[in-house]
Amino acid sequence: MQTMRHKVGMMVPVWFPVDLSSEQVRETLLATLYDCEHYLPWQHVVLVVDGDARSYRVVRELQAACVQSQGSAFDVIYNEGNRGKGYAVFLGAQWLLERHGLDYFTTRDADGDHVLNDLVNLMRLALALQDAEQTDRLVIIGRRNHPHRALGFVRAEFEALLNRVIVDAVRFALAQQQQVLKTQYFSLLGEYPDLHSGYKLYSRPICEFMVRQPWERPPNVGNEIYRYGVEAVPFVEGTMAGAVVGEITRLTFEPQFSGHDAFARPETNGSVLLWTFLRLGIGVSQAAAILDNHLPRLPLWTTPQGRASLLELRQYVLRRLPQATVDPSSPSDTKAAPYY
Repeated sequence: MQTMRHKVGMMVPVWFPVDLSSEQVRETLLATLYDCEHYLPWQHVVLVVDGDARSYRVVRELQAACVQSQGSAFDVIYNEGNRGKGYAVFLGAQWLLERHGLDYFTTRDADGDHVLNDLVNLMRLALALQDAEQTDRLVIIGRRNHPHRALGFVRAEFEALLNRVIVDAVRFALAQQQQVLKTQYFSLLGEYPDLHSGYKLYSRPICEFMVRQPWERPPNVGNEIYRYGVEAVPFVEGTMAGAVVGEITRLTFEPQFSGHDAFARPETNGSVLLWTFLRLGIGVSQAAAILDNHLPRLPLWTTPQGRASLLELRQYVLRRLPQATVDPSSPSDTKAAPYY
């Protein structure tokens, strides 16, 4: 606990749907921040408000109340333009790096879904892996037991696809460098990590990789990567720089609301995979093979509408890779095993 109190900074990106009342926003933020002072000093906590003026007013009121009752409070960053959770994390990582003595950086969502006491276990795993691997490059994931329940079927299926494709893309890229992705610290609950869990702990060097360059990959991937690639970018940048990735199970709450319906759309998820292939220098034929290894394995593939959405994602990605001088193979070329 003492190591955590002195070495960890916490960032909470804040944005709420407009149909929530100010009182609902206040109650949700209070649930997120409740007992925080018992784990971290307030000067190690920052809330980054992403283009949400109403929530910014609520946050400032809570900040003033915290100062009055406890003598100190969390810091607040307000970005007037709504650029997405990824940009909030980008700003939060810069905030962390300006504070000497903080060696770890945790991200927690503002919707009350991330239980604060799970941070102890994330920190415990980070220290164990740092000792076992003798490295300061760490990505620690708080794994959910049942993402489908929290997200709904379609969005969870797209998340599962992203997790699998991104990990295999990193494996392929590392293999070109005669390196192997360490997976022995992934959870025993599944072959692929819960990469898109928003509750993570990053070591300081990984934060440096997060902010060393803009995330955009023009002309094919623009500012939308900040909106949808917040979990993918740190993982890819970190693992390509030699990070060790570990997972530990965390609690989750029944969701009360969601402001991320776009994550159930093919083009949204496709933009994240497109960024991944561009960042790793993976060409059309290799990208198609990686995608086709996973598309037919998803339960979403078994319904006509689900299969159409997955094939739309495939085409979105492959037609935008710069090496695509000719049209990629048609969607009908994606095949599942005839027997199972």
